[in-house]
Amino acid sequence: RTGRAKALGMAGKTLKTMRRGGIYDHLGFGFHRYSTDADWLVPHFEKMLYDQALLAGVYAEGFAATGRTEFKRTAAEVADYALRDLASPEGGFYTAEDADSEGEEGRFYLWTRDDLERVLGRADAEFAALAYGLSEDAHAAEGPGTPAAGNVLHEGRLPEGPVLEARTALAAPEVRIESIRQKLLRARDERPRPFKDTKVLADWNGLMIAALAAVFRATGDDRYLRAAGKAADFVLEKMRASDGRLFHVYAGGEARVPAFLDDYAFLIKGLVALFEAGYEPRYLEKALELIEEAIGLFGDEAEGGFFFSAEGEAGARRKDIYDGAVPSGNSVMFMDLLRLARLTGRRELEDRASRLAAAFSTEISGHPRTSTEFLRGLDYALGPSREVVVVGKRSSARTRDLLAVLRGTCLRDTAVLFKPTDDPGTAEAIERLAPFTKGMAIGGGRAAAYVCSGGACLRPLSSASGLLDSLRRPADVSRGRPRTRQRVWGS
Repeated sequence: RTGRAKALGMAGKTLKTMRRGGIYDHLGFGFHRYSTDADWLVPHFEKMLYDQALLAGVYAEGFAATGRTEFKRTAAEVADYALRDLASPEGGFYTAEDADSEGEEGRFYLWTRDDLERVLGRADAEFAALAYGLSEDAHAAEGPGTPAAGNVLHEGRLPEGPVLEARTALAAPEVRIESIRQKLLRARDERPRPFKDTKVLADWNGLMIAALAAVFRATGDDRYLRAAGKAADFVLEKMRASDGRLFHVYAGGEARVPAFLDDYAFLIKGLVALFEAGYEPRYLEKALELIEEAIGLFGDEAEGGFFFSAEGEAGARRKDIYDGAVPSGNSVMFMDLLRLARLTGRRELEDRASRLAAAFSTEISGHPRTSTEFLRGLDYALGPSREVVVVGKRSSARTRDLLAVLRGTCLRDTAVLFKPTDDPGTAEAIERLAPFTKGMAIGGGRAAAYVCSGGACLRPLSSASGLLDSLRRPADVSRGRPRTRQRVWGS
């Protein structure tokens, strides 16, 4: 937002170091739950769905902000782990994989020099030991189970000199280490696996849907978009009652436990991200439907904000704003309200977001570090921000170029819609959901992008370069903050 190099440098260093440390699974990908030492070498080996979702999303955003391919690769690898090991056949995502196997913490993940030699032979084992940072001393795992003996794989250094030259068939060390990784992964898969928790939770699946949409935007790989849609359809079809009420958990072929605020907020977040990645209006429509349900079930009409549970359910009602291992329902709902307000032009949603902010303003002002997700929403609320509407034929190369610019740009401050002129049904649905798009049409038979801020739009842009140039400029700085939002957010 500000262009401060120090801020981006701090974020980039953190992402790089996490990817290269022991908290990352360098064979099967994905992140372990947390580190147990100051060097971020030895993790608690449990793998949680919400960690994969939140980290895949932030690595994808890191790539959009910096263009660093290491971040894009990490985002895709984390998504690949989730698709391979946590996806259910029906489309939803399982909850977690345990840390223990055979009664020992980390046994599934640890390696000794002898292990490497048995799988790889001496030359490749020496190469792998350097590349994966194996030492002679085992890294003892810590956790509730008995610690296992072995080394935690992490990024060491790609060997040089005689070790590299010992295998000339694979000239590039990166190619050789990938061959080694695959051999070690196959060998590891023969070990007894940690227990897998196969519950499907609506809230964590919402986070994973949003992450897959973000990874699709970063990579352009349709696999991730299809997986996000499949997960969304599963939750919407299998985890709702006949009256539309969402359920929290699905297990053993049955959905149960009435949903909480987090389930609604996180699923809405996923549906909005899925809509902005694939432009299917039914996901925007479902998000609006769910947010109305959430307002009715959890909204505090007297003081603003949202209760965690519905009236008469789950004991005493509370309102949370603390962003911990997962963000709070109120923080995510804050952004949901704002995003849907900007996508649809519905002023009442922005009004409710303003009341939510007011409800927690004293607490957040006193302890801002405990509400970082909420502050992301506040940054978006205060702006400047913008909306971009692309109008054109799906089959048009110019339309695809405009959409590609939007997919490949960091759009923290931008909401995106697409109105296809060669698909009347979809175009009509977009106009119904977002009435401000009704007057937007192609210009001279060519696709056009309308860049809007504060209720005013610039003249439509028909070239990808023109759109990119517009997106690189700060939103609505020249025109000042729009009056409508001043009335909502004050000074």
